[in-house]
Amino acid sequence: ILGAIGGQPYASLGVRGPWARTRQLLEALRSGEGVGALGGDAAAGGAGGVDVDAHLDRLYGPIGLDIGAEGPEQIAIAVIAEILAVRNRRSGGFLRFRQGSIHEVPA
Repeated sequence: ILGAIGGQPYASLGVRGPWARTRQLLEALRSGEGVGALGGDAAAGGAGGVDVDAHLDRLYGPIGLDIGAEGPEQIAIAVIAEILAVRNRRSGGFLRFRQGSIHEVPA
């Protein structure tokens, strides 16, 4: 679906459980500790030389617009909607409350 909406690619990292777990992961990356990963490139470990602190402002979590999503399909819609809103510099609010053209590009 993300490929179909075009634009720049987006990466995501799913961390299940409390937000504290995500904070622990970020702290481990920041401190240079090893972080476990699954997949073909898992042996690379660590943050791969990335300055984690320089990118924390780009972390969205929990991700997704507040549309009352329940279940995987609805949560996916909420997440994709937030990605589109951020990419298009929109708030993600109701169109009926929008002033001006709905196709106007924000400055």
